Amino acid sequence: MAKSRKRNRHRQPIDLLRALRRQERQIIEVRAGQDLEPYLTADDHRNYAAGLDAAARGDAASALRHEVAGLVVLDSPHRHKLRELVTLGANAPAWAYSRWCADTAYRWMTFEEDPRIEKVVRYLLATTHRDHLGSIGDDPVRLKEYGTLVGACDRLCSDIAIFEYSGLRDYLDVRVQSGMLDRTDRIHDWAEAPMGAYVLRGVSGPALVLHDLVKDNKVEVLNIGALAGRSPDDVLLGRVVPVSVAPGRMFAFRPLAVDEVTGREAAELIRSGLALGWMDALIAAREDGRLERGFSCHDHTFFTTDLPTTAWAFEDDADELGEAPAIQDLIERGYPVAVAHAIGVLEVGLIAADVSPGSLVAAAPQVAAALATPGAFEAALVECTRCDAAEGWQALAEATPDHVRRQCLTLAARCRAA
Repeated sequence: MAKSRKRNRHRQPIDLLRALRRQERQIIEVRAGQDLEPYLTADDHRNYAAGLDAAARGDAASALRHEVAGLVVLDSPHRHKLRELVTLGANAPAWAYSRWCADTAYRWMTFEEDPRIEKVVRYLLATTHRDHLGSIGDDPVRLKEYGTLVGACDRLCSDIAIFEYSGLRDYLDVRVQSGMLDRTDRIHDWAEAPMGAYVLRGVSGPALVLHDLVKDNKVEVLNIGALAGRSPDDVLLGRVVPVSVAPGRMFAFRPLAVDEVTGREAAELIRSGLALGWMDALIAAREDGRLERGFSCHDHTFFTTDLPTTAWAFEDDADELGEAPAIQDLIERGYPVAVAHAIGVLEVGLIAADVSPGSLVAAAPQVAAALATPGAFEAALVECTRCDAAEGWQALAEATPDHVRRQCLTLAARCRAA
């Protein structure tokens, strides 16, 4: 196929995203936690507020437009998370909107300078980050920047603020609108979700089979990548919430992975009913060296996957990808870098499906993330539908959530037609 024809075929689905990308004003270098106020203009503040308004309406496209029209921090994944929702459009699962809604609740609290966030930051600085304060405590600038970094990056901060301190419930009561609520999945139940501790017991189709250490029973959750980069022996600390698709539950956000001692101590403290008691287990683990500083400051994810954003490729990463000959060939034939990378991931997923059914627990979330890349599904219809791939796509369909299953079944049908 001619290069020009290949470009034309795959340009249309992502024209909006490319146009938005050209609008971005980017900060090339900022220190972690650096005060951005000197860089912000009145337009930036208006765009941030307008983005929150769009999020309250559940309007992902408008939220993305305002996100990239204002000041953009290169390390922030938020615009990429919104692009994912825009790309999926009507195919985005309702639980992804629930995740966006909960995430927006924290952004809303930050914008409103909610004192609960400062309270949580101070608490974390005095507990899980205490060993670092000795080196910066005499420098007010560094201390302020580190506190800002904790507020922005420590997932314990957002978790405690929106769940333990009722930020999500307040957002649902006073800020969110019907446009968002109508797209979410049981979000009011999410606001009451308790912290839990879980260990892996197996896999069943698109679900992880877990043992609940708090209630001592079995629970199945949607497999969207919670185990990526983790050991099967890790204890997962997170909030399991109800959803309307099989298996009926999922993690509200990617759970933390801790050692068995810490996990079982956390489970015992949760059973005690003491507010934030589970944090005592994390504090003890930090003091004993079982958890590193910053253990809860990474592994931020997209809304439809629990794969860390740092493990995925964006089109911005053009200089870092394309080294593999197969990927380079796709790029030379006109595919965007991110699409070429996604096709590479899909091919690996097909190989995993053929080699071992047990590998699907890791491969299925990767395939789901790849198919969420703008233009990747359309490219897969051309590049990944040889006749011998039908069984691989069928196996992946049985191991992925509903919105991905439909795409895999379409690809399997195209293979059979070939």
